[in-house]
Amino acid sequence: MAPRTTTRTSITGFGVWHPPTVLGNEELCAAFNEFVRRDNASHAEAIAAGTRAPLRESTPDWIVKGSGIVRRYVEESARPTSLINLEAGYTFSKRLKLGVDVFNLLNAQDSDIDYYYTSRLAGEPAGGVADIHLHPTLPRTARVNLIVGF
Repeated sequence: MAPRTTTRTSITGFGVWHPPTVLGNEELCAAFNEFVRRDNASHAEAIAAGTRAPLRESTPDWIVKGSGIVRRYVEESARPTSLINLEAGYTFSKRLKLGVDVFNLLNAQDSDIDYYYTSRLAGEPAGGVADIHLHPTLPRTARVNLIVGF
């Protein structure tokens, strides 16, 4: 069945929500280690018989050494970013469609997303510096789509 197309005008939007909490490795390990204890207890007979290896608990230091991650998802200084995008299109026929997208319509100069991790630039200590790194929003950008069906 072919998709149904519409000629009605519509306005769409989307947003990104950042929770106000930060998950550190201590909290992550506490939750994971509780899971390990419960799983090992529920399989105690198989572990004692040697038919199943026990799960091992984790430590915050092991997570940092293995991944370099100290915090997850939201950093202390993360601020919400609001962007307005515009999408418009016209269907000429079943086979021919034209679309225009404008991203960051108001040309907001902000951080799209912030990350917290350790990095090292020239002249910095060998162990690197743990800091917030940001990815800037794209400047106002337009895209034109011409869709031709066969």
